[in-house]
Order: sequence, then C-alpha cells, then structure tokens
Amino acid sequence: MNKDPGAEDRFKEAGEAYEVLKDTDKRKRYDTLGPNWKAGQGFSPPPGWQGGFSSRGGRQSQGQEFSGFSDFFDAFFGGAGGFQQAGGARPGGFAESQRAAQGRRRGMKGFDHEATMDLTLEEAFTGGSHRVSLQHTPSGGMQPPQVKTLEVKIPDHVKDGLKIRVPKQGGEGTAGGPPGDLYLTIRFRAHPYFKPDEYDLRMVLPIAPWEAAFGSNVTVPTLEGGKIKLAIKPGARSGQKLRLKDQGLPMKGGQRGDLFAELQIQVPAKLTKHEKELLEMLANRSSFNPRDWEK
Repeated sequence: MNKDPGAEDRFKEAGEAYEVLKDTDKRKRYDTLGPNWKAGQGFSPPPGWQGGFSSRGGRQSQGQEFSGFSDFFDAFFGGAGGFQQAGGARPGGFAESQRAAQGRRRGMKGFDHEATMDLTLEEAFTGGSHRVSLQHTPSGGMQPPQVKTLEVKIPDHVKDGLKIRVPKQGGEGTAGGPPGDLYLTIRFRAHPYFKPDEYDLRMVLPIAPWEAAFGSNVTVPTLEGGKIKLAIKPGARSGQKLRLKDQGLPMKGGQRGDLFAELQIQVPAKLTKHEKELLEMLANRSSFNPRDWEK
C-alpha cells in the first residue's frame, strides 16, 4: 500500500531477509557470501579459508564491518522495522541500507498529509489568512482524534487545484525526527454568477430582446462586490462573448485574468396584456426569420 515507487523492491528485500533469517544454513551462507549467497549455494569453502573476512569473522563490505547476520538484520531494518517514508530514496545495496538504518535510528521524518481547503472566489481574490480545521490522530492511535485549527496564508495568485505547502504540520516524526508537511489543495466553491477558468472568469449575462435589438448599457457584477458598465451594441446575439479586461482572479506579477460575459437573450415568462399586443404587432409586421432554411 506504500505509494513510494521503490516500496515494491523494498518489500522483496524484506522477504529475502526473512528467508535468510529463518534458515540456519542460509544464514551461514549469507555471512560467507553476502547478498550473492544464492549464486553460491553449491560452494563450500576449504577449511581455514578466511578470504573477505575480518578478524571477528564478520563480512566486510565497502570498508564497513558486520559481525554476522544479526548486524545485517539490524542494519536492514534499523531496529525499528517498517518502510521508509514515501518520497525517500530506496537504499541501493547493503552499505546504503546500513546508512539508511543509522538515519532511522537517529530519527525519521513524519509522513506528509494532504487535505482540501474550500474557498469562495471572493476569499481567493482578497487573500490574507484563512482558518482551516483538520482532524488529527495523535501518534500511536491510543488517543481519540483531535481537531487541529491552522491559520493558512493564501497566496496572492490562487486558482482552482493549486497546492499550498504548510511546513511541519503533517504526521509526527519517530525517534525525535521532524514532523512531515501538510499539502492543501485549493478548491473553489460554486459561485452564483462566476465560473473560474484558470485565472479568468466566465459568466452568463442575460439581456432582454429589445436590449439586444437596440443596444444598451448594462451592469456586470465584480469580485470586489461592485458593478461596472458594459456596452452592448445593437443587433447582439445569444452566445456572443464580451471581454472585460483585468476583471478576473489575481495572477503573479500583479496582473489579473479577464472576465468573459456570454450574452443570453431572455423573454418574459409572463406577458402583460399590453406586452402581448406589442409582440403580436411586431410578429405580424416583421419580415425577420432567424431560420435560413425557411427563407
């Protein structure tokens, strides 16, 4: 279940270590031949042969000395067991395994944690600090989960899916090691008007039929909470997109994305008697037909 790319190979090494550990003859071959003990299963050294051994009878490897399988087992597992944290380098050989084990005995960094932080578009635009409450399980699992509240600074350039690193707010370290980090993924809450597209914003702008026909100046909401004027030219069509420069989300360097307003012509759901008479007059006198195939 470990997501570390080297975890599978590490697990195989642990299986080999167990295979050696449970068999006395295999342990002796390992003390004699080292990691290549399988290739030399048929080899029996002559009496008194001491090639490659130290005065204590242990195997030497790259200037390091091991006094038998117990040293190997301790070096491999570091006296603590378990796998190395995801993201760490997998040991590449016996000597590196021993060095990694020594590092684990000195203290191992805690695991990194991930969580989601929901923001409104207005909060993303304003920036500042945002309070996040997370459920935290103390190390060892003997105590009930606790709620941990953090104040997280929102960057001045936020988009949906952005990851924020909060140092030392992940899992607790072992044997005095430092805690891991917390990675928060930004997710925008649904907005009544705007839909984010990277740093741009998109919206549907409803207009009346006469506004589309004659043109008009309409108001458009902004993230700041105000409204700006937008000029619609006569003969506007549904689906037409109008761009409002620098009305999107903040970007790096002090710039902003844009706001794209898509026109949508709407008719009244209910007509007054006078409105109905006017529309009937228009329908009877107008030669306009939007369907080309009927002309």
